[in-house]
Amino acid sequence: MAEYYSAELSQKIKRGIAISASKCKFFGGSVPLGYKVSEDKSFIVNEDTAPIVRKLFEMFVAGYNYADLIRYMNERGIPTATGGKWNKSSFHRIFSNRRYLGKYIFHDEEIDGGMPQLIDDELFAEAQKVLAKYAAAPSRGKAKVEYLLSEKLLCGKCAHKMTGISSTSKSGKIHHYYKCVGTTKGICDKRTVRKQFIEDEIVYAIVGNGTEQNPHGVLTDEFIDMVAAETYMLIQAERNDSEIKRLESLVADNQKAINNLMQALMLGKIADTILAQIEKLESENKELNDTIESEKALQINYTYADIRKWLQHFRTLDYSKTKNRKDLIDTFIYRVLLYDDKMKVIFNLKGGQKNELLLNLIFPDYPDGNGGEDENGTKEKEVENSTSNSDVNAGCAYTSRVVEMMGIEPISDTVMRGRLQV
Repeated sequence: MAEYYSAELSQKIKRGIAISASKCKFFGGSVPLGYKVSEDKSFIVNEDTAPIVRKLFEMFVAGYNYADLIRYMNERGIPTATGGKWNKSSFHRIFSNRRYLGKYIFHDEEIDGGMPQLIDDELFAEAQKVLAKYAAAPSRGKAKVEYLLSEKLLCGKCAHKMTGISSTSKSGKIHHYYKCVGTTKGICDKRTVRKQFIEDEIVYAIVGNGTEQNPHGVLTDEFIDMVAAETYMLIQAERNDSEIKRLESLVADNQKAINNLMQALMLGKIADTILAQIEKLESENKELNDTIESEKALQINYTYADIRKWLQHFRTLDYSKTKNRKDLIDTFIYRVLLYDDKMKVIFNLKGGQKNELLLNLIFPDYPDGNGGEDENGTKEKEVENSTSNSDVNAGCAYTSRVVEMMGIEPISDTVMRGRLQV
């Protein structure tokens, strides 16, 4: 029997494709300096403040530092977008804001042309170079590494988490690994594994490595069809129009009251009092209608084709980039159990058992060959999990082979029409 995607994954998919159907509207929060919001909730150029944004970019690229810019803006009494005083963080948010390139951003996804472009591509690129210099100056040699399997990778021997560690060889080279917490406590003898190696294997398990034996990993056309169909059905089942109906009922009640007041006005009742009541009700209805539109915008009607297209786009991403690897792992992987001779990958599926084994990868030997220490015998040290730059370790030459696939079947007409199980 085909497994069903979990509600958790359904939410990830909805967030992932929300940008496609959001129509580039304003949904609340602060409006970036240089823009304002039109009556139909679109972003338009603020002719009063847009020149200020351009001036700041030009000054920054020309060599003015943060202190110069802070003094320039505060001395002229020009407030930030939120009405406050300028500081270093204020400028960093502006100079790194890709909305100024005309990109509408929603849940970290972008739509080109979704907003008016205030800064041309060349000037923005020059500003990024200056920002990079600022970022590198105080922290050379201290770049943090993001361990993408944190909270997901478990030791197959003792079930403790495997956390990110680093070690430095005598030559000064830094190596990165995952280490079982149980070994630190003295209750497990699980060997460490290189970070780059294990993360590569997970990526290959999902999207394949382009070889004839493993072109798409589990992300086959049949798998995508199944997931798209079941996710579409789940989204439809989750739709809740009760709040919209309640708001529409309030609008109708207010309109009925307005009509009654108009009748009273025509009968010669006290005009000032009635007109004030009508104005109040009309104002309430305007706010209610705005809220209704916002609610409708958040209840985007995703089609089966939308979901399928979004799932397929994972085949096209560049997985040398940390962000794409992280998005892939966060979307599809629930847990990974690592043994000394194999790895069990558990996807975000939900059926009879949430933790059912779906994929088994066999390792003939560990890539480091000696339990995690490099050839010079390094000392390991714990490091913080972070969300910064990608690990630049050289990948291992070994390529895993898929041994067994369980719990996944091609989508059938019965499943397409079947009742969604959550």
